[in-house]
Amino acid sequence: MGMARGDKLESIRGTPLFEPDWYRQRYPEVAGGDPAAHFLAHGASGNYDPGPRFSARYYLQTHAGARRRGANPLLHHLNHPHPRGLDRGAVLKAADDLMQAGQAPLALKLARRDLAASARHAVEILHCNALVHKPGRWMRHLNAYLAALGQDPLQLRRGATAFARLAARDVPAVTGGPKITVIMAAWNARDTIGRSIRSILGQSWRNLELIVVDDASTDTTPALLARIAAEDDRLHVLRNAVNVGPYVSRNIALKRASGQWITCHDTDEWAHPQRLALHMDRVAGEGGAALPVSTLSMLRMTVEGRFSQIRPVGREVFDGVLQVCAPSTLFHHQLLRERLGSWDCARFGADKEMMGRVAAALGRAAPAFPVCANLSLDWAGSLTNNPVTGIHPDHGVTPARAAYRESWRGWQAARMPDEGVFVPFPPRKSRFSRPPEAEVPLNDILANLASPDGV
Repeated sequence: MGMARGDKLESIRGTPLFEPDWYRQRYPEVAGGDPAAHFLAHGASGNYDPGPRFSARYYLQTHAGARRRGANPLLHHLNHPHPRGLDRGAVLKAADDLMQAGQAPLALKLARRDLAASARHAVEILHCNALVHKPGRWMRHLNAYLAALGQDPLQLRRGATAFARLAARDVPAVTGGPKITVIMAAWNARDTIGRSIRSILGQSWRNLELIVVDDASTDTTPALLARIAAEDDRLHVLRNAVNVGPYVSRNIALKRASGQWITCHDTDEWAHPQRLALHMDRVAGEGGAALPVSTLSMLRMTVEGRFSQIRPVGREVFDGVLQVCAPSTLFHHQLLRERLGSWDCARFGADKEMMGRVAAALGRAAPAFPVCANLSLDWAGSLTNNPVTGIHPDHGVTPARAAYRESWRGWQAARMPDEGVFVPFPPRKSRFSRPPEAEVPLNDILANLASPDGV
């Protein structure tokens, strides 16, 4: 049997977590009524807090069982002492939501108390989000987070925003080793591409080439690319005659790639200086045999320096903020060229399609490592934030992206076992239908391949 109403009221009034005077001031609708009775009636459905030391919303976010049953959060807490029922994987997201609601001290206190031991370092990200206007302290907490991942510290240099100020400290060069090709597709990226390119050319792993395909930009991107290419002969620039999107552009660059290993980088990402070196360490370190494909992770941040898209821990989220970074996938050239062939020639979402074929080719998903390869800019102009083609934890999957995903998944499940995982480039035929928003005309692909600046 559940508690009687009188017993519930007595429990609420008897705990120091309930502060009636604070409650009346916080919620004027109580007026001259009984604050305990009001909280009992509305505490579960309205996210009313009983006092400044207890967040109803945080508790329900981290206790799925109580949330499903519509339980009063304070009573549930009193009847089920911490940490029973606590979902530690939801803690960072719940604490960040609390911080955004203006309750930073409580958010930090709860995160330090409730985060799993393996993710306790993620509290440093909450400190960063509380200190976006204090760059020195912000940087110290970010470096503490990176240190917990085994990565070298960063620093801030002059710049208008936190993202623009990110800079590497001096790191020892890694010479020798196999050549790595980094592929980048660029379109109207004048505001970010310079720093993105230099974060690759500044890698501690020196044996690399960077192939940038300018996808028919109409801004000053081509001039920026020409200037940087004149400074470093490891940068090679191609130019599309017609805009075809990032995945066709990657395939065009792949035809020129000369590295034993191949990976990608986006124009709104800043690469940690150890990205390639640490990835090669992981590749060589699995049982003494090189992994033919693997992936690193990223932190998403706004231009001002707030770490965003914090989510519950799951298959692609390690600690609530460090998430799998598809562009960081490192392929051995034989796997990519001879078994997989190319990326699907869609305008968006083709990384996931590629990884489905990888899993089929190898008999298992590509491993992902909790190493911060990139700090990726979370901004309105990105492909993933596009309201027509994007995907974002705040607004979900757009219909066009969902339709594309459903189509390629259907093909991979039903026909790929017979047709194989190899996708030629240029494509001979469409193996599955795409929504109009994802389609790239074959004539546009062929026009770029025939262009003097193409392949």
